[in-house]
Amino acid sequence: MVWRSDQPCRFYMIDGSCKYGSDCWFSHGLDSFGRIEIQIRVFLHMMHGFPVPVVDLPRNCSELHIKLLQDGQDGNPDHLLSLLWRLHTIYLFHDSFQWYVILLEVAPPAYNPNVMDFNSETRIYITFSAQSREICTESKVHSYFSNFGSVVSVTIPHGRSYGFVRFMLPGTVRLLLSNWNPEVPHFISGARLHVDRYIPYYLWNPAENHGPNGLDGGPGHVPNALGGVPGQEPGAPDGNAAQQDMNPAGNHGLNGPGGGLGHVPNAPVAVPDDVLGVLDGDAAEQDMNPAGNGVAGQVPGVPDEVPGVPDGGAAQQDMDEIAAALPDVDCFYKEA
Repeated sequence: MVWRSDQPCRFYMIDGSCKYGSDCWFSHGLDSFGRIEIQIRVFLHMMHGFPVPVVDLPRNCSELHIKLLQDGQDGNPDHLLSLLWRLHTIYLFHDSFQWYVILLEVAPPAYNPNVMDFNSETRIYITFSAQSREICTESKVHSYFSNFGSVVSVTIPHGRSYGFVRFMLPGTVRLLLSNWNPEVPHFISGARLHVDRYIPYYLWNPAENHGPNGLDGGPGHVPNALGGVPGQEPGAPDGNAAQQDMNPAGNHGLNGPGGGLGHVPNAPVAVPDDVLGVLDGDAAEQDMNPAGNGVAGQVPGVPDEVPGVPDGGAAQQDMDEIAAALPDVDCFYKEA
């Protein structure tokens, strides 16, 4: 039985090879469930895609047998099934007598009507160094990732050090992202290759790719203040840039009693949300200005100005008044 650490193997990290091979105590990328899944996939490919009884797997897949021994459940069919259900690209089904396992991509729809999960991502994003461009060709990348699942296409833009791999099943993406040690790169003929989650373009650019906005401004938008126009400036087309939603001055309608979302709530008896004479829904900058807005940011109970100064004086004036009321305290700033 081989014990394995989650720490990366220092030999494997150099060029993707290790003199200890499968007996190495350290990580070569895949965790225990990932190694089990790859071994089962290799065995099922040798069986030309035909279903195989579950009870035959432990004696043909050493990693699965090791896992059962480590759990102290060797010979327990229920525990064996619980392990297999955690795999991403293997399908289990039961006939009148026993459980069988088959590759998910070749499972007949009659066995598994949900083979294709169209709501999950089937692509990954790959990067490699500029020195590895001649090694990491589309054909070599296709061949390498076929070990993890059926590859539909590989796209590497000319002269670039990145690309995209599309698989048949989203389960293959989950296998590569959740069962692979992120500290360990992939290796193709000694060239390092890193795998990351693919993020669609419209999620990178919410300002340019929105459809109709919801009542809260739509995905990626900041909810509007009370009475605001949903997701946009008045008169702007639906689905406009998110920057407009971030602009309280143009985006807000009538403000609520507390100044509305995005505003600093006013202190008691302050003029609601604006300077006298400025229309309701004014810029949030005015709300952040204690000198012009009212009492926000000032000390309660202290007169709000120096005699003769209009209402709404700066908070520094309040601090000076406190200092004057406490003559024994000499730590306050006093203007010369």
